[in-house]
Amino acid sequence: MSPDDLHYVVETDEEVIERCILMATDPGDLVLDPTCGSGTTAYVAEKWGRRWITSDSSLVAVTLARQRLLTGIFEYYYLQDSADGAQKEHEISAANKNDQKPRPRDVAADYGDDPSGGFVYERVNTVSAAILAYDKEPNEVLLVNRPLVKKSIIRVSSPFTVESHSPYRYVEPALAASDGANADNIKGHYRAITHALVSSGIKSGRDDTMMRIRDVSPYHSKKGSWITHTALVDNKNAVMLIAPDDCTVPPELIDRAAEEAARMGNISMLIVIAFSFEADVRSGELEERGRLEIYKAQANQDLLVGNLKDSESDRAFVLIGEPDISVSVDPADNTQITVSVNGYDTYDPKTRQIGRGKADEIVCWMIDTDYDGRSFYARRIFFPGCGGDLQIMGFRKGLGRNLDPDLWDAMLSCESTPFPKPKGKRIAVRIITATHTEMTTVVDTP
Repeated sequence: MSPDDLHYVVETDEEVIERCILMATDPGDLVLDPTCGSGTTAYVAEKWGRRWITSDSSLVAVTLARQRLLTGIFEYYYLQDSADGAQKEHEISAANKNDQKPRPRDVAADYGDDPSGGFVYERVNTVSAAILAYDKEPNEVLLVNRPLVKKSIIRVSSPFTVESHSPYRYVEPALAASDGANADNIKGHYRAITHALVSSGIKSGRDDTMMRIRDVSPYHSKKGSWITHTALVDNKNAVMLIAPDDCTVPPELIDRAAEEAARMGNISMLIVIAFSFEADVRSGELEERGRLEIYKAQANQDLLVGNLKDSESDRAFVLIGEPDISVSVDPADNTQITVSVNGYDTYDPKTRQIGRGKADEIVCWMIDTDYDGRSFYARRIFFPGCGGDLQIMGFRKGLGRNLDPDLWDAMLSCESTPFPKPKGKRIAVRIITATHTEMTTVVDTP
C-alpha cells in the first residue's frame, strides 16, 4: 500500500505497519527496523507505545526520519499503570458486569505511568448459542487497536538519540587490508576512492579552488603504517589516509597518521579521506603542524553505491569546513549563553557549485549544551527556514492552544534561547543543510 502523505520515494502505508506491530507486540516491547527509509516503523512504534531502534546507511533517510519523529503529534492513551487509567478500567469492568478488577489505589504516586503495563482498551462481548442457552456471562475481548484516548493531553515523541557508527578499536589500514576476510572489500574500496580522486580532485569548501591529484600509489611499510597511499597533490609530495567505508574518523586516528607523516622527510601534506568524521575533527579544512599541512576531505555518500551512473558529482570530495557559530553571554544573566548560526560553507552536487550557505537555508541545527567529547546529545533542536514545511505546519496545528508563540519562533530561528553555561565548558553544534550534509563543530564557551 502506498501512503497518501508520502515522505520517501519508497514508503509503506502506516496502516500496514500498524497491523503488524499490533499483532506481534505489546506496549513497551522493542521494535527493530534495520532499513529506516522515512522512519514509518519508528513513527508507528512511537504512536503505539513501543520502544524502537531504526537505522539506515543514507543520511537523507536519517534526516527525514528524525524530522518526522520530532514533529509528530500522537494521541495519549489511558495507561493501566496510572491512577486515571486504573479508575477507567474499573469503571468499564463494572459497567460490563464483569467487575474482576480491584478498586484502584487512591494515591497517584503508587503508579509508574509505564506503557509496558498496557493500555485501557475498548472491548466487545462475544456471544454464542451455549452462552445464550445457559444464560452465561459473555466473553470479553479487548480491541488492542482501540485504546481509550485521554483527550486532555497532546503527546509528542519521547526522547531519543541519533547515533553514528564509530569503530571500537583502530586497526592499521595495512593490517586490515591483509586480513583475508576483508582484504578484497578494502582493496576494492581503495580502488574506487583513488579512481575518483584522480578523476575529480578535491574541492575546497571555502572558495572555488580545486586540488589536483595524480600518481596515487599504495604505501607499504615493513613496520606497519597508518598511511595508505602516496600521491602528488598540486605538484607537492603528499600522503593519504583513506579510512574504511564504515569508519567514523576520530582525532586519534589523524594524530597517528600525522606523526608518521612528520617523520617522512620529503612529505609536506597529509590528506585524510573518509565518509564520516567525529565532531572533534571538524575544526576547519586546513590544520598546520610544523611544516605538515593536514587536510580532511569528506567523500560523497554516492561512492558507497557501486552501481550508480558514474559522474563527476557522484565522485565529489569536499574539504570539510565548519558552521560559522557565535556564542554570547546573555546580558540579562551572565550564567546563561546564547548560540547563533551565521552561515556555513556548502557544495551542491546537483549544480557542482561551491558557495556560502545562508543561515536560513539550514533545515535543522542542534546543540549539545554540555558536550562530553564522545557522544553528541541533541538537547536543543531548531528548524530555521522550515516554517512552510508541511510537517512543521502540521506540528503547529496539532499543538493548537498548547503552543507557546515565543518558543515556536525560537524553534524556527538561527539563534537559540538562553541556556546555562555547561559544566564541561564545551558545547557542540551540528547543522544539516538542504543537501543533507552534516557539519559539526565543538566550541569552548565563555
